Amino acid sequence: MTARPRFKWLRVGVGFALLVGCCGLATTAWAGGGGAWSRSKMPDKPVIDALAVDPAHPQVVYAAGFEYGLYKSGNGGRTWNSPIPSASIHALAIDPRRTETVFVGTVGGLYKSTDGTRTWHAVSRDGIESLAIDPQRPDTVYAGGLRLHKTIDGGRTWREVDKGVPPEDSTGLSMEVVALASDPAVPRIVYAATELGLFKTTTGGRNWTRLDIDSRHIHTLAIDPRNPKIVYVGAGTSSPRAHGIGVFKSTDGGRRWTPSNAGLQDLYVRALVLDPKHPTTVYVGTDHGGVFRSTNGGHSWKPFNRGLEIVERETSGMRIDSLAVSADGRFLHAGTDVGVFNASVGG
Repeated sequence: MTARPRFKWLRVGVGFALLVGCCGLATTAWAGGGGAWSRSKMPDKPVIDALAVDPAHPQVVYAAGFEYGLYKSGNGGRTWNSPIPSASIHALAIDPRRTETVFVGTVGGLYKSTDGTRTWHAVSRDGIESLAIDPQRPDTVYAGGLRLHKTIDGGRTWREVDKGVPPEDSTGLSMEVVALASDPAVPRIVYAATELGLFKTTTGGRNWTRLDIDSRHIHTLAIDPRNPKIVYVGAGTSSPRAHGIGVFKSTDGGRRWTPSNAGLQDLYVRALVLDPKHPTTVYVGTDHGGVFRSTNGGHSWKPFNRGLEIVERETSGMRIDSLAVSADGRFLHAGTDVGVFNASVGG
């Protein structure tokens, strides 16, 4: 992979920018069309690690991040309030049937609200990095951190469910579950992305099997809601010579995986989400190149960045840490290291 030059962005009009490098004008992964992004009005410039959209009320959006707490918007992300200030939150999940019920995973435990974030109570004291709710039985929740846990009573009791997932590898690297996804048709099938690889259970967590995928740097995953045999993962690492980054896709429930990176230019993929109305439309968020969109199930990708504010950093640009699409497929939200951006994408 070739080294990326340093660039500076100059705004030249609403929704447009020029990229200036060491030798004049240049093009990069940030070039390209797509829906016009607008920046949310948020205090400071919070790092947003997690996003979630209320499945019944697409104007209700939640955003959370490291040391910045939880934000909630009732107008599609234009403005926000802060129900939980100054907490390090890494995971969000909304009950698909009782959408006033929200879970947040923090470094100090898992918290639950049943009244739309007005009040909270702790349901676990384990540090949580990822969450998945059973779409058919929402009282069943999987929570991942240094171990995998499961509740079947809405968080009152928990048990460890990580048989088959090693707590560490031969070098001493600890397992950390960074992403979880539950099969919408057969919820006992769950995928878990960890620092030690990708795992799958078909027994509701009683035992897990490592999947054969050519990457150990997976950060995000998503299941096609109409054809759950189709699974996508996004991978990346800061190492300039890393192997196994980008997007990988399986069409047989994780048995075989193929890279799906045409147009992604070897970019570190941090976030991945499918349009729930049109699941062949897939969005990814990257470490250097902004947001990309595929309209053909990951076969090819194009930049989706018009209107994004590019922040010049030593790491060569804005980091997209999380993405969320509203249930009606009309709005896309991006959580970045400088706050939230919103785009209308149809539906």
